[in-house]
Amino acid sequence: MTFTKKIDEMNLMGNGITKLDGCVVFCLGAVDGDTVTAEITQEKKNFKIASVISVDEPSPYRQAPDCPHFAQCGGCDLRHISYEHELEVKKAGVEAALRKVGKGEIKVSEILSAEPDHYRNKAVLRFADGICGFSEAGSDNIVSCNGCKIIPAIFCDIGSFALEFFGEEIT
Repeated sequence: MTFTKKIDEMNLMGNGITKLDGCVVFCLGAVDGDTVTAEITQEKKNFKIASVISVDEPSPYRQAPDCPHFAQCGGCDLRHISYEHELEVKKAGVEAALRKVGKGEIKVSEILSAEPDHYRNKAVLRFADGICGFSEAGSDNIVSCNGCKIIPAIFCDIGSFALEFFGEEIT
């Protein structure tokens, strides 16, 4: 089933959320404020999942991802929106989580931010076929960590060293 709809909000996984016939639909990669044409790919008991066919009217929050691996990698989910909006989405996500666990309507005053790049202090790197990187979203393939915007560059340096030490080269 294909539909065209304006996206109402986003979740922390970088998916747009709308409703279709009263049912929640998660639109993979859509941004709140986008008008998209999408196709339902999965139907669950309480929600549906849709794949975006086209962004008919882009959201003012949408931006070109600044990571060359964004479309493949499973490491970050929000590089296709502005950093300011990413903080708003994260704030709304914290408030939603507090509501869900029964803490009522709690308003988070602000999300304290660091730099938008190289902030992550933990990464799980995988090694195979001379590549050091992350798991590709939804698969066992590996995406190179070279050029990753969210981890410190030294993480990839450590991965490169490990590959060289064990007799492999990054391809």
